[in-house]
Amino acid sequence: MPRLEKAGLVVSTSGISGGYRLAKAPQDITVLDVIDAIDGRKSVFDCKDVRKNCALFGGNAPAWITNGVCGVHAVMLRAEKSMRNEMSRTTLQDLAIGFSTLAPADFGDNVGRWLDDRATNRELARISAVKDSSRNRRRGSDD
Repeated sequence: MPRLEKAGLVVSTSGISGGYRLAKAPQDITVLDVIDAIDGRKSVFDCKDVRKNCALFGGNAPAWITNGVCGVHAVMLRAEKSMRNEMSRTTLQDLAIGFSTLAPADFGDNVGRWLDDRATNRELARISAVKDSSRNRRRGSDD
C-alpha cells in the first residue's frame, strides 16, 4: 500500500499490532483518489494514431487526415472525462452506504466480531511467539 500511503490516503503503523488505516474520513476520499493513487493519472485510451500509417497513403499520410484528434480518440476522451467525473463524485462512504443497504442487518455485527477475533488471535500469536522465543533462549543457555 505504499502508493496509497504516498498519496495521503492511508497511514501505516509498524509492529505486531500495526497495519493500515485511512488517513482521511471516508467521505473525503473519492474513488478517483484511490484509482489515481494506484494507477497514476494515466489515460484509459492509448491512441495509436493509426491514421499516420493508413495503407491508402502508403505510410505518407497528408496533414489534413492527421491534424487534430481523430473521431474515435475524441469519443474516448469525452468518455474518460465523464468516467473520471463520476469517480470524483463517489466517495468511500458512498460505497459503504450503498453496500450496507444490500447487506443483512447483522452484517455489521459480524464484521465487528471478525475484527475482534482477528485482533485477539494476533495478540495470542504474539504472546505465543514471545514465550517460544524465551524458551528457546533458555534451552540454548542450558546446552
